[in-house]
Amino acid sequence: VLVIAVIIATKSYPQTDAALLPEDQLNKALVNGDPALVFFHSTTCDPCMEMIENVERAYPEFSEKITLIDVNVSDERNHNLLRSQGVQLIPSLKFFDKNGQAHIVYGVITPEQIQEELITLLEQ
Repeated sequence: VLVIAVIIATKSYPQTDAALLPEDQLNKALVNGDPALVFFHSTTCDPCMEMIENVERAYPEFSEKITLIDVNVSDERNHNLLRSQGVQLIPSLKFFDKNGQAHIVYGVITPEQIQEELITLLEQ
């Protein structure tokens, strides 16, 4: 049952270009000057599962203005991105403004806190 919930939650929020690896999605957003939310998580930790739900609730109203990049840390193809972004704890949300400046939030935060971060991201 848990695996099914993950698949549903992961597919329900829009992806910028699902054919691209997350690293390439981030590079594309940065080159285009698009604000981005990079969500680092696994599908096996309880806090990550909670954050999948929280991102799913918070993100949709921002989907046309902010790129969401979903990064499963268990996927070997994402290890270079993890190293280059210095991510050592999950779940993590890294917010990039249109100028490529970023800050990271570790751990579980509420959907409302995610929305506040996304609003601030758009104002920068």
